[in-house]
Amino acid sequence: MDHIKFNQHNHENFWSELRQEVNQYFTSKGISIYANKTLWAKMIFLVLLFAGFYLSPFVFQMPLLCMWAVTVVLGILIAAVGFNISHQAAHGCLSPNPKVNRLMGFSFNLFGMSDYIWMLKHNVSHHAYTNIYSHDEALKEDETLRLSKDARWLPKHRYQHLYGPIAYAIFTFAWFFWLDIDKLMRYNGWGSRNAKPHPKGELLLFWATKFYYVMAFIVLPNVLLPITFWQWAIGFFTMHIVSSLLITNILQVEHLNEDVKMPEVDSEGKVSTSWAVSQLQGTSNFKTNAFFQWISGPVNHQIEHHLFPNIAGCHFPEISKIVKAKASKFGLQYHCYPSFTAALVSHYKMLKELGQKPA
Repeated sequence: MDHIKFNQHNHENFWSELRQEVNQYFTSKGISIYANKTLWAKMIFLVLLFAGFYLSPFVFQMPLLCMWAVTVVLGILIAAVGFNISHQAAHGCLSPNPKVNRLMGFSFNLFGMSDYIWMLKHNVSHHAYTNIYSHDEALKEDETLRLSKDARWLPKHRYQHLYGPIAYAIFTFAWFFWLDIDKLMRYNGWGSRNAKPHPKGELLLFWATKFYYVMAFIVLPNVLLPITFWQWAIGFFTMHIVSSLLITNILQVEHLNEDVKMPEVDSEGKVSTSWAVSQLQGTSNFKTNAFFQWISGPVNHQIEHHLFPNIAGCHFPEISKIVKAKASKFGLQYHCYPSFTAALVSHYKMLKELGQKPA
């Protein structure tokens, strides 16, 4: 199945009216769809904060416990930078200047991950075909977890709701050492359907990123810090576990829970709903507290992000009111969990359900 065709006549007025009202919101307010001053200040602060914590063990003499605490904070900041800067930059919604967005997108590379590969996986695959197993790469990193009824079932999946947190805890580690490289080999250049080679510049940046990360987070700490290899390993994996659990659990609950709908695709590659309706039905929001909101940035407004990926997340709280009202007008479900905990519980219930052997 090469192409997916959405039924654009399904609730077509929902999408046209929604776009019109959202555009009118920005026009009436006289504001840009891109990042505002508050978001720019936050992004600069996050990058400086990460640099400061990374350098602190090299500059100051610290007891081991303090060094370990630094790795915990670094793990939190990796997730915060990813949500607030990297993810949005990849969508080109921070600035009207593509070069600025790409520069900010290099924050992915700051943590050893390729921003180029992320754009292919996330923008080209996930956003266009959300929750469609044959096309959505977010559903098939590998077969550790079964995230769709269309995925192959294996006996181990019976227990995936139990071992899922362990798999999630090593996600950024696997991302650096395996997943990026796997996608580099499988994908075509800039997501082309043809066997188009990756641009030489992107290949050079890809491998330069891996080399930089090995030097910055593996070689230099072992050479310059007064710690043993095993002490370094504890800190290194602590950083990855913290960032991995934050990133995976927050992102998974928004598309994989008991309330989302997986689009049904017929033998001709046709989906009965429109693209906009499938995004609305296949995505959930969740409410959260101020601190968690600061860390996760706009990602708890995932419905608005999937409908308007070109708009910076700082505008989503207001836009969500428009989307919710428009969904209600057309009798469409707008699902928002009352808390992150509620969304998380629903996600693991779905993992348990998908882990059962199909009839």
